[in-house]
Amino acid sequence: GGTVVDADGNPVAGAKVARTFKGLEPPTTPLVWDGRSDERTPLPDGAYLARLRARDVMGNEAATPPQKIVLGATKPQVKVSATWDAFSPNADGIRDDVTFHLGVSAFNPLQTWGLRIQDGQGQALRAFTGRGKPPAQVTWDGGRDDRKMLLDADYQFLLEAVDEAGNRAGTAPQKIRIDTTRPELSASISPDLFSPNKDGFRDEALVTLSYRDAGPCAAWSLEIRDEAKRPVWRLEGKGAPPISRSYDGRGRDGRVLPDGAYTYLFMA
Repeated sequence: GGTVVDADGNPVAGAKVARTFKGLEPPTTPLVWDGRSDERTPLPDGAYLARLRARDVMGNEAATPPQKIVLGATKPQVKVSATWDAFSPNADGIRDDVTFHLGVSAFNPLQTWGLRIQDGQGQALRAFTGRGKPPAQVTWDGGRDDRKMLLDADYQFLLEAVDEAGNRAGTAPQKIRIDTTRPELSASISPDLFSPNKDGFRDEALVTLSYRDAGPCAAWSLEIRDEAKRPVWRLEGKGAPPISRSYDGRGRDGRVLPDGAYTYLFMA
């Protein structure tokens, strides 16, 4: 009969037998082992040894040298993340591409991997594939496999991996957005003539800001400039800008600015 023996012991010296195949006649078809023990319970991943032993009717016995078999039923562990949840491949030098960070760990050697970009219906639009272990990073410029650029929309990305034992694993789809359209901004100040002299009349002005875009705002700034277009006051933040903000006529140093004409600039 043929035996599969745990690699921690010596099968010849009587180490624990994990699985045994027996018969009175030589097998006419290949013996198939499903990774289970004689008790039909799954065996742990690891290295095992197998050997074939036979005895004829006269009691003469022969055996093959032990051969190593690796049991690896554990699926690979995969993860992927993106540097941005939205990017704008419009060649303006700001978030023109996105970098995906790939992570795969596996008991067995990896056979193939694939990073797929797809639409909301699951249709593949861009694929990065390879054999063996994937790189730590993959950069995407927003193009399809045919190199045509995709339109502004929400897309999905996921990472899959297959090991040499055929175990397959993949991440759940995650959203990535292409947004090449500039946001619509507006700003107004009221009153446009005020006097921050603490007399109780028009001591402050109210700046009203508006941001409209398909995607959320990443960062914004509001700047006051003098007649020479030099910045004298600045307010900035991340995320959505405030709807309104009072301004008391002071500069960066906290002192009231000289009388004159100033301009304001809202950027996002």
